[in-house]
Amino acid sequence: MILVQNLYKSYGNAEEDIVLRDVSLEVQKGEIFGIIGQSGVGKSTLLRCINGLEVFNRGKLIVNGRDISRLSDYELRHFRKDIGMIFQNFALLNRKTVFENVVLPMQCWGYPKTKMNQIAKELLSLVGLENKIDVYPNELSGGQKQRVAIARALALEPEILLCDEATSSLDPGMTKSILDLLRSINQKLGLTIVFVTHEMDVIKMICDKMAIITEGRIAVSGSVESVFFEESAVLLDLIGRREIDIPHGKAVVKLSVKNENILEPFLYQMAIELNVRFSILSASIERPNKNSFGNIFLAIPKKDIQTVLTYFNNRMITCVHYGLVERNIS
Repeated sequence: MILVQNLYKSYGNAEEDIVLRDVSLEVQKGEIFGIIGQSGVGKSTLLRCINGLEVFNRGKLIVNGRDISRLSDYELRHFRKDIGMIFQNFALLNRKTVFENVVLPMQCWGYPKTKMNQIAKELLSLVGLENKIDVYPNELSGGQKQRVAIARALALEPEILLCDEATSSLDPGMTKSILDLLRSINQKLGLTIVFVTHEMDVIKMICDKMAIITEGRIAVSGSVESVFFEESAVLLDLIGRREIDIPHGKAVVKLSVKNENILEPFLYQMAIELNVRFSILSASIERPNKNSFGNIFLAIPKKDIQTVLTYFNNRMITCVHYGLVERNIS
């Protein structure tokens, strides 16, 4: 659905003017793809390149089979009709009712009044606001405003929905509500969603795949499960590195477990079979999109490292000697 190859975007000739550097990624039809990174790394610029609002300097960007750089102004206008967009600040017109905000894109394209009425009512029912048709935006909560914005973004029946920090101004409860709605719409309509955010919990809750942008480059990409399971240095820089204190004479091993092993008593079995004394230093279980995986950090006697590594790896549980963050204490 979206193919980005070696994309560069700069606002000037100086090094600091370069916003996107050799960006490449693929988004498949029907996926929810998350793009995350710190502020100012080029996330929103990439989104605006995808919908043709920004002109890139070089590279290739193909959306739904169309090479954006080759589109005429007329073709670009019709191309954007197939892409909906929602924003952090909702971008609603306060002088228009909920209904009038939703039908606005259809008015711009000259839809018949009866068709506009039908589509708007169906969409407001889809987002759970069928009883707010005649209400004005300033009478709505933040979550309700975003639901109106989603209905408006779907008015022209797009194939792609771009979300630019769409939950950043919402509290956790409203954020979950909006993400549940977007996941439901994705499943019902087969909509492809690209979600730009700086909130890691949003990525975990809704996305199938993800990419981390640092300094205008794609540093890590893949399924959400694989990115968190592998815990690259780029991810740890984003979410914060662990500092692990361990007793003198001990070493740290990290176990990475997936769905089928998440509830298995493998630590108990290891202790019994190997007679190794260990301490659990930390453990975390993540459940993105109903997949479960986690990382467990153990302190074990240094003499038992190889025995423990072999034991778990033979049982298809990833186990590594995690020596990068150890701080021995007495």
